[in-house]
Amino acid sequence: MSSSSDKPVATYALMGASVLGFLISLISGTAIYAIAYLQGSVAVYPWTIFTANFANTSFISVLFNLLALFFIGRTLESMLGRGRFLALFFLSGLGAVVATELLGGAVVGASSAIFGLLIAMFVIQRNMGSNNYGLLILVGLYLVYSVVVDNGAWVGYVGAIVAAALASLIFVRTRRISQVQQQRLLLGGLGAVLIVIAVAHALV
Repeated sequence: MSSSSDKPVATYALMGASVLGFLISLISGTAIYAIAYLQGSVAVYPWTIFTANFANTSFISVLFNLLALFFIGRTLESMLGRGRFLALFFLSGLGAVVATELLGGAVVGASSAIFGLLIAMFVIQRNMGSNNYGLLILVGLYLVYSVVVDNGAWVGYVGAIVAAALASLIFVRTRRISQVQQQRLLLGGLGAVLIVIAVAHALV
């Protein structure tokens, strides 16, 4: 019997938050603007750099994100552990926010962050010697589907790719037990840089 620590609690929590975000949009259509990220939002609603990942407005979109989190999230959480998995998810989301802040568009839902998870899974598994090129097909299909459903929100995906790739590089280069503190500092530094870029651009 598996212990509670073996359960993908973080994945289920992210799924629950996605459902909550969708319910908020159903209750009040205007409330979505207080949790989604639009260019400049951080200057008015600073929490949106994190809540944008859960601001779902479409049933199809939230359903697809829940399925993706269920299958991809559980695998990555098992590989990385809860803390690193959550860091990867939110760093990917921050990457999408920064790209949106710099180039325009919107971050509405977890699709950008999930795309970052896919990229990270590919990078990490390749580093472990796995022949996972088939994952690139899934990445391509997910990108096409999500871009169509999310009205061509390609900007967020680019930002998520960059942030997830950097986070994955940190994981790969600092995987020894003796490098735990270094890994935390680098991940925290990456997150801080992304937040500073978004805030600075919004306030200019």
